[in-house]
Amino acid sequence: MSPELVARIEASLGLRAKKGQIPGARPAIVAVARLLVFSLIVVLIGFYFRQNSQKLSVLSKARTVLLSKLSREDSIMSPGGAKLVSLAERILKEESQAYQGDRGEEEENLVSFDAQFKERGIYVRGPIDAFRSQAQFELASSRSKLDAFIYCLVRPPSSVEEKKLLKSVKDVHRRKQAFLTNTKYIERLQAPMVTMKLLDPAWAKQVQVTEKLFKIRAFSEAFEQAPLAQAHRALEAKFLLALLDEKKATGAVVEFDGASPHAVRIVVVKMDTQEVVIRKRLLVSPKWISEKRRHRYAQGLIDCRLAVEFRNSFIKNASPIAKD
Repeated sequence: MSPELVARIEASLGLRAKKGQIPGARPAIVAVARLLVFSLIVVLIGFYFRQNSQKLSVLSKARTVLLSKLSREDSIMSPGGAKLVSLAERILKEESQAYQGDRGEEEENLVSFDAQFKERGIYVRGPIDAFRSQAQFELASSRSKLDAFIYCLVRPPSSVEEKKLLKSVKDVHRRKQAFLTNTKYIERLQAPMVTMKLLDPAWAKQVQVTEKLFKIRAFSEAFEQAPLAQAHRALEAKFLLALLDEKKATGAVVEFDGASPHAVRIVVVKMDTQEVVIRKRLLVSPKWISEKRRHRYAQGLIDCRLAVEFRNSFIKNASPIAKD
């Protein structure tokens, strides 16, 4: 084989420098490139593990903090919170069945009657059917607010004239200071119910096993938004006041805000004895409300007047309130 042919073959295989090329330059460049690629891979792998380690550290810290808060809250709410919720569910389920008759003593005056509602208490209201199942009970409790009934019970209007009732109803709608002050000892049943759901062992188990940081953050947000302070105060409650709205009368017209003729069961439970001390069933209707106020204030006016009627029903020889 001629020397010229050998040289051409070596050049094509990179075994020999081409004309004008420094001998050994190409292998050196390849080696450097390989080293750079290898170094880059090592750096990327290190970065990945470093980032992953940091995420695991943040996840672990967030989990530990949340579990610590749950443990501390459980020490406050247990076992009182579970007993409170269980008592409410049991008694109101019983009260949602066939009506058991009125209960409560009439008095010469309402000093002692009013006094019991000046103490720490719990309030809930909902459709009567909602108290017959746990899922519906929880939904009704979440929707139940401090309303004109509870406000007009603890701060009765001077009369049942529409104008007097309306003033109280507007205090509620506008969350005026008078409303906030007079209902400050009343807590919604929703507070301990929500809190006890968060303290359920199954909920804590989810916090323990999840490996997703966004889930831990979602759990933490739910915990921070829970009405914990209200739940703590609910443990001090002396009474539970519940309103169970029976179904509206057949063919009854429903007002814009939901008001309609129907019966309302009012139940008061003494927490220390777990006994129903007051039970009353009263009829309500928006018929007496003027047209100009019925559209916007019907439900509030009905509730306020119901509170006055409920209160007056325990006064001996009290004059009945006209229905229309």
